[in-house]
Amino acid sequence: MKARLLTCLFAGAVAAAATTGAAGHAAASGTSPQCYAYMSAGSPTLIINHATALESSPCAGLSWVFPWNKLEPTAGTYNWTTVDDALAASGSKPVFLRVIAGNVSPAWLPRADGIVAANPKGGTAWEPIPWNADFLATWKTFINAFGARYNASTHIVQIEGGGDGPQGEAHLAGSYAQWQAVGYSEQTYVNAISTEIADFKAAFPAHRISFAGATGPTGAPATPNLEQGFISACESANIVIQNNGLTGSKYGHINQTVILFGYQTASAQGTGLGSALQLARNLGASFVEVYYTDATNPANYGAISTFQS
Repeated sequence: MKARLLTCLFAGAVAAAATTGAAGHAAASGTSPQCYAYMSAGSPTLIINHATALESSPCAGLSWVFPWNKLEPTAGTYNWTTVDDALAASGSKPVFLRVIAGNVSPAWLPRADGIVAANPKGGTAWEPIPWNADFLATWKTFINAFGARYNASTHIVQIEGGGDGPQGEAHLAGSYAQWQAVGYSEQTYVNAISTEIADFKAAFPAHRISFAGATGPTGAPATPNLEQGFISACESANIVIQNNGLTGSKYGHINQTVILFGYQTASAQGTGLGSALQLARNLGASFVEVYYTDATNPANYGAISTFQS
């Protein structure tokens, strides 16, 4: 799973969250929360092996992640094989789909439309400038093709949007000076995110859309508040907010009467998964994406079942 940019504070946060009780438990949906096993789709054999291992897990669904450069290796030519394989291997379990751009965008994108910025996995990598008009238009073309192929699928329960940061989410790695030099401002970034949200909603009218983020570059001014601008954009579009990392509060001040929200754990939790899921339940999350290793660990099956009950 991608490196997470929000710190997991399970030990102290669980105690703090306990004061909220289970009120708000999947409040916006009125249903029990669900666990999704997060996996990057690789070779056909790996897809089948992972899906097979999850058959015995109580985790409700599967969350598959695909790099854009593998699905559109040349401009306008699409290869949907891994997506089709993942859907087929998922059996009857509901599916989240996410295609990420960022530093796994296709090599054919014009280099002038991006910058070389810090890579959370180490070193640096080229990635598109999220508000660049050419990038947004090219990404929209892909999103439209993605939707044309999969919007009708009843197997899919959520499309996870993005395309901005180093790993396809709305988190900008690199320095403030670096991003400011190519036009960064909080409003410019929120406007770009709003454009992407609208594009995903238009391409997938049959499915709910989620968006993860947002954080500005290192050293960016703390005010005005990028996070609140992001939340407002999601609330206005009535989409799902996803918080990548579990902390002792909801993402900012989410209006749960308007939208759903969920989490993705920041790392494999091992024996701490039960506490993480309880925290998410106390906070009213509708879902949590967990690492494949946690979802397939029999020691966690009881905690997963309790979370989903």
